[in-house]
Amino acid sequence: MFKSASIRLAAWYVAILMAMSLAFSVWVYREATNELRMGIGAPFVIKLQDRLGRISESEVQALMEVQYADSQRRILFNLMLLNAGVFAVGALASYVLARRTLRPIEEALEAQNRFTADASHELRTPLAAMKTEIEVAIRDPKLSKDDMRELLQSNLEEIDRMSGLAQGLLTLARSGEDPHVKPVMAQEIVHDVLARMQPLADAKKITIKTDLANMRVLGDAKSIDAIVCILLDNAIKYSPQKSTITVSISREDSHGHIAIADQGPGISAEALPHVFDRFYRADSSRTKENVAGHGLGLSIAQKLVRAIGGTIRAQSAEGQGSTFTLRLPIVQ
Repeated sequence: MFKSASIRLAAWYVAILMAMSLAFSVWVYREATNELRMGIGAPFVIKLQDRLGRISESEVQALMEVQYADSQRRILFNLMLLNAGVFAVGALASYVLARRTLRPIEEALEAQNRFTADASHELRTPLAAMKTEIEVAIRDPKLSKDDMRELLQSNLEEIDRMSGLAQGLLTLARSGEDPHVKPVMAQEIVHDVLARMQPLADAKKITIKTDLANMRVLGDAKSIDAIVCILLDNAIKYSPQKSTITVSISREDSHGHIAIADQGPGISAEALPHVFDRFYRADSSRTKENVAGHGLGLSIAQKLVRAIGGTIRAQSAEGQGSTFTLRLPIVQ
């Protein structure tokens, strides 16, 4: 589809270019022939008389017409060569330009198609599970209250899963208002997140070590809170029992770094460039942890980071844990 669109767009580029080139050529031809007619006058007659001696006016006029026609042909031939070159070079350049123009649109459409397919798959899975459980329960004549309670509990879990997915999709799709970027205390925000996430770490007997420098950074408090919460939640999910997570705030040049490092299974070099892609989840076969999620958290974090003018970086290797670093400008 985009190849044919590129050809059509290139054709429009060439048509515009050739229209300009031909209009310029017509102007050049007219000006050149006018100047040529004015130039073939007395000097030309004098040269003929010097070369041929005394000749009649009719012979002079005939020779002038021959010279004028020959010069016209040369001018016209050179202009045709020029336009042919313009067409050849312009056609190639137009196609290259058309491909470059349409490539971002093509990539965006491909990303949208992948996003739609992934979202449909993620929504189909819990719906299929709920449908199967309900159909089995309906056909069971000996279904007890305890079985019904277990079924309803399972369905509620699937509904919560779909609600979380829908909320994540809305966060990614919503343009929303621009965040209110201003100086905020990074240490206070991280302390609040740690207090909320501590029960999750305690459930897995994970120790959270902190090294939090006190500094003001330029950002949005709610966005930074959400980003740190996503990163710390991921670190807890992928960390084994009784491991350690390190949360630090440090300064590098004119930027503050909020880093969260875990001792999880790590991420392979092949998977690392894709960890911020929507619905992307690295192969879980390397870890015994049953990690729930949709692969939207890091995509949401990256979107929030970009909105407040920061950057986020992932560093990891298989078997060596992972470190995610949020980088924001420091306010003096």
